[in-house]
Amino acid sequence: MLGYLRGLGLVPAEQPHLPDPVDAVLERYRRWLERERRLGEQTVDLRLHFAAKFVIAQIDGGRLELARIGPQAVTAFVLDMSQLYAISSMKPLTSSLRSLLRFLFAAGDIDRDLSPVVPSVAGWQLSGIVVGADEEAVAELLASCDRSTAVGRRDLAVLLLMARLGLRAVEVARLRLDVIDWRGGGLTVGGKGGRIDKMPLPPDIGAALADWLRNGRRSTALREVFTRTIGPDAPMKRQSIVMVPRRASLRAGIAVVGAHRLRHRVACRVLAGGGSLAEVAELLRHNDHASSAIYAKVDLTALAAVVRPWPMPVGDEVGDEVGDDDTA
Repeated sequence: MLGYLRGLGLVPAEQPHLPDPVDAVLERYRRWLERERRLGEQTVDLRLHFAAKFVIAQIDGGRLELARIGPQAVTAFVLDMSQLYAISSMKPLTSSLRSLLRFLFAAGDIDRDLSPVVPSVAGWQLSGIVVGADEEAVAELLASCDRSTAVGRRDLAVLLLMARLGLRAVEVARLRLDVIDWRGGGLTVGGKGGRIDKMPLPPDIGAALADWLRNGRRSTALREVFTRTIGPDAPMKRQSIVMVPRRASLRAGIAVVGAHRLRHRVACRVLAGGGSLAEVAELLRHNDHASSAIYAKVDLTALAAVVRPWPMPVGDEVGDEVGDDDTA
């Protein structure tokens, strides 16, 4: 909003800001996360959010001296934050803190790796069960899109990309006209950590994209596929893409279906059709196959092969016991 108002001349231009020591540390940390760790934009922002809290807490007398950070400062910070955050928030906080401490050690700001000092938060890995959107819910989401309007055409294309190809919201937002191969029936997707993958373009998704680009998208010089339909000429951001299935759920009058549930649906359909976890990892473009392990819980066909029969007593023994009881 400020950028828009400044462009109209209604708000003064932003004054140049000289980075303070905290900003300098966080900027170095950001570059490390993006270049060395190759993390996604959302993950980087989350880690910077918690890293800023820790670095600011280390300022003493107006000065920031990272070399003085020790185990006591780390545990004291975690204990203080535990009074403010729930367990669900403490897990990403401690994970971000370990990452920051590893960076500070690698950069030479501290003389030892303090990441093992960070207390662990009680929890169990892969304890949840993923829930994908069911076929009926997806059908209602698609049916809620009014294809006579620009918004309806755009929402239909977005929902199909999520529900059929399992694209993340940020991947949908980053799609550009240059990555669509109309003749070859494919598109190139830029994923987390700079990963680039070529994916098929099914006919129904291609038709929805073509309808949006020809009849819904405003005339613009932007190269992003999905742009705003009202307001300033700008591409849709990740947050706007996330809201597409949520708004469609409200239109359809069903329980809210989040963007990630549509991605889970793709994995569950692969497994239901006899596919393997390796195929799920390839389709969802996981850098680490361990990320796909959570879907093993919904692969009932594979789980049935390792289920042992429930021990039952011998039929004669059951009859004898019942007969004895009746006689008595």
